[in-house]
Amino acid sequence: MRLSTKSAGPSPAPAVPLSTPDPEYRSRRVRQLAEAHRRRQVLVAAAPAAAAQLINAIAATDSYWTKTQTWHEAIGKIAPDDTAAKAPPAAEPPIQVRMAKVQNQTTQPTTPSPPPAKRRLGRKPSPAPTPAPATRPIDIHADPAVQAVEDNFEVPQPGRKLRPIGRGRSWATRLAVLVSPLIFIGGLAYSCGVSTGSDRLAAPSAITADEAAAYHLSTFPAAQASAYGATYLTLCLTHPSVSNDQATADRLTALARMTSAGVAVGCGWDGTGAAQQPLSVTWMGTTAPSAGTYSTGAAAQLGYIVVMNDRRTLTIGIPIWTSNIKDQNNFRVVGDLSMLPAAPAQTAPAPVQPALVDPGLADSLSTTVLLPFLQAWAASDPVQLNLILAAGASTAAQQGLEGQLSNPQLDTAQVVVNHGAVGKYRDGDQITAQVTVDWSTATGAGIQTTSYSISLQLTAGKWLVLDITSGPVDSQGGAADNTTYQSTSPPSSSSAPTQ
Repeated sequence: MRLSTKSAGPSPAPAVPLSTPDPEYRSRRVRQLAEAHRRRQVLVAAAPAAAAQLINAIAATDSYWTKTQTWHEAIGKIAPDDTAAKAPPAAEPPIQVRMAKVQNQTTQPTTPSPPPAKRRLGRKPSPAPTPAPATRPIDIHADPAVQAVEDNFEVPQPGRKLRPIGRGRSWATRLAVLVSPLIFIGGLAYSCGVSTGSDRLAAPSAITADEAAAYHLSTFPAAQASAYGATYLTLCLTHPSVSNDQATADRLTALARMTSAGVAVGCGWDGTGAAQQPLSVTWMGTTAPSAGTYSTGAAAQLGYIVVMNDRRTLTIGIPIWTSNIKDQNNFRVVGDLSMLPAAPAQTAPAPVQPALVDPGLADSLSTTVLLPFLQAWAASDPVQLNLILAAGASTAAQQGLEGQLSNPQLDTAQVVVNHGAVGKYRDGDQITAQVTVDWSTATGAGIQTTSYSISLQLTAGKWLVLDITSGPVDSQGGAADNTTYQSTSPPSSSSAPTQ
């Protein structure tokens, strides 16, 4: 026998299309919210000390708000300790009194539950709809809470969507969040760039003559003028023999081309007696501008140190004029030279001694490392140097003197500890040996004393050479003895340079 799947009961009502608006939906929703608000007010009035979570749970449970009003039992189960912790007992009446006051306000009849739905063959019965809790008639427009819900709560009707204004605002907010930091960073970078660029702009400036004189500033081309003056002094202090008329005439002609009309003829020499060319003419770096002396061009007094052929030292000053400071090739000597004694040098102070030295190590390294290195280094012996040089040694230590000096003899040696502890050296520690060496010259005619600073590094328990540089300063300072000349006679003609 075949069973029919059709239900014996009345046919279900046709489904309402989603697009059909329900005019009563908003009113029902507002009433539901107003009822929930009323329940919470009742519960708070009955049990002010109860937790908010408990009040919300009881207010949301419809079974507590039927005809029997079982919410009294639920709210009455609050632990005495909890209520005492929330508020003092003396401040409120007992729970029974509060429940009796609220019962008169909330007791309302309820509607009967609908009959259960009939079961269809082969299908589970649909759950019975939950009956709506009976509530007392309220004016939804009289309660301020309901009015606030009605004004602020926006619910779309069934089958319809929310207005798109929220989505547009969301995209605008996202775009503003993304663009605002970029605008801020761009503006900050632009301001920093403008500030940095403005600082690098060279603003034109000018100073007065008084300011230049106060700070010893001058636009005079001292370097070019000093070279011109050195040439003039070399020619001036070289006197040919009186019998050599051609050399005398050439000297006078050359000097006349370099001087003004009022300068003494022949640089002040009367033509008697010969004088050989000075050993050196060096500009001291001093320049004394002659401000206001000339209406055009510029002039300055330049100082030189001259070592005469007889080894005497003089300080000579000459005034030099240039027609245009921008045209640095037109100079002329505009005054006679001035011969002054060389100023004595100031006494040199004693230098600061090294913080850490090792005298014992200096004695042992003198014969085992330093002297063998100097011998191999003087001869540029690659085989011996490879035995003494450390990995990464400098070019100066590897190249050597190629036989220009020979037979080194250590005069003094001092070891300065750069890294490490005295007597407790480890691989990687570095020291500097400051030595004074007496060499034999290549011709073998004499001894030359020199000083060096030799850097060494401990590698595998052996001191190896890293570098060799110029020696340290004099440890004594002061002034040297015997600063006066022993003889006033010029050197013999055999040792004088050829004119």
